[in-house]
Amino acid sequence: MYGPFESPQRLVPYIVSSLVSNKPAEISENQQVRDYLHVEDVAAALLAVAKSLIDGPVNVGSGKPVTVEDIARRIGAIMGRECLVRTRALTPNSQPAFICANNSMLKERTGWRPKYDVERGLRQTIDWWKGRLAAI
Repeated sequence: MYGPFESPQRLVPYIVSSLVSNKPAEISENQQVRDYLHVEDVAAALLAVAKSLIDGPVNVGSGKPVTVEDIARRIGAIMGRECLVRTRALTPNSQPAFICANNSMLKERTGWRPKYDVERGLRQTIDWWKGRLAAI
């Protein structure tokens, strides 16, 4: 999950704040695959589940795997500061290699679909963080 009001220590805000400050955003190799879903889509999915007759666990996610490195590079490209995104700058951590939701039940049983694709969600989040950082 990513979006406005996310903890500044998390990946997306860290990269945005580094690039806004014209500092390198250093991440590990990060070929780790994750399922990034904008916070508004998470809220809409939870509401759809709450209004449904689904009983039991439901995976909430985009269902679209993307590498952490790709997210970092997309942010750099959107902000026009690709040269400041430094992958392989840190020692890789011991996080799982692949995390991606199978959201087929969510989509089939509720009709829910994400409003944001990664590009649109990152642009909205970057704009929000830029405004927040300018106010500080």
